[in-house]
Amino acid sequence: MEIAKDIQMGLLPSALPQLNDVAFAGLCVPAHEVGGDYYDLIRRDEQNYDLIIADVSGHNIGSALIMAEARTFIHARIDNILQPADMLTALNSYFLKDLDRSDLFVTMFYLQYNRTSRQLTYSNAGHNNPLIWRNQSKTIEFIDAEGLIFGIRDNIAFEQKTTRLAEGDMLLLYTDGIIEAENNNKDFSAPKDWENCLKNAPNSARRISLTGS
Repeated sequence: MEIAKDIQMGLLPSALPQLNDVAFAGLCVPAHEVGGDYYDLIRRDEQNYDLIIADVSGHNIGSALIMAEARTFIHARIDNILQPADMLTALNSYFLKDLDRSDLFVTMFYLQYNRTSRQLTYSNAGHNNPLIWRNQSKTIEFIDAEGLIFGIRDNIAFEQKTTRLAEGDMLLLYTDGIIEAENNNKDFSAPKDWENCLKNAPNSARRISLTGS
């Protein structure tokens, strides 16, 4: 199990881009020795980056292997698949038979960010809705697009949407571990908790990710 854990953590980005106009940070702390959480940030070119957050059901070696397959598929096909909705469609077709046999399922939120326009283009495969802290209005906005989890059926239509970020906005991607986290009173976290966290967070993406853990 320790070897499987090392393999899983080794699939996550070892370092994220350091840019002068946007800050990236990521953190993965498995609830068990091996889990199915996955995040990634892939540079397409100087202006465009793909951001991925995914969760495979279960906390075992099978979950970690499915996660590894998802990462391998994305990195192998990213030069030929240009849109988030198309990537999710391809992944669903790829996983359809394997997931049906394994009784596992995969959720994923796939985004593309353009540094020049500050536009986010995104699609969802049944994953938790990311949120944006809007600095100007001091409010939280959840973003979503229609789409089922992978492996349910073929020919799923994945909706694709866009939004724009403004200076000081923060985008938070997460898995259900955040939702299921309990405070000292054994209460689950709620959107209001996240709003307070982001509102009072230090001005550093890395420190924000550690605060939210």
